[in-house]
Amino acid sequence: LIVFLFSGENFDILKEIFRKDATKEEVQASIEKLGIRSYIVVGVLAMLQVVFTFVPAEPLHVVAGISFGLLRGIAICLIGILVGNTIIFVLNKIFGAKLKDFFTENIEFDFERAKKSKRIALIVIILYCLPAIPYGIICFFAASMNMKYSKYILITGIGSIPSLILDVGLGHVTMATSWIISIIVFVVILLLLVLMWKFKTQI
Repeated sequence: LIVFLFSGENFDILKEIFRKDATKEEVQASIEKLGIRSYIVVGVLAMLQVVFTFVPAEPLHVVAGISFGLLRGIAICLIGILVGNTIIFVLNKIFGAKLKDFFTENIEFDFERAKKSKRIALIVIILYCLPAIPYGIICFFAASMNMKYSKYILITGIGSIPSLILDVGLGHVTMATSWIISIIVFVVILLLLVLMWKFKTQI
């Protein structure tokens, strides 16, 4: 994957996407010129930020909104996320016992009670809405609940959509409207994150 991302035109896509002084028109023109390769690169990055849980998702989603617009940006990132979620599901099938031991030791959470809960889907979706919890960690948790794949991929997919819309939308708004509107949107999002962080225990 590293070779793929940093080879030939793929590396040019990465440079163009993350170039700080690029205008909306320049980024979009470069992305369109590179065609399907640009979609694959962003999709692969979205997948990697799920599997490698320490990689933050938000910057990539914002960049996708800048590069592809709202709907295409959401679609590309969501496909990458679903592939990443699937990989985590498979990893849990192979290394499930070790992963469960890790979570039991490091997170104060009653896994046995959660497995019996009828609200497990709601719990997973709420976790997606809380700040500073990587998608990958939530997926590992959901996979450890011994769900069927169809239920697992549906819940984790739905759970990722609100923050995905928010992040991609922020990127789209930043480039498509005035800086004043962008700043207002950013401040509102920041306040919501602060409030959620303050009341995370109650949530």
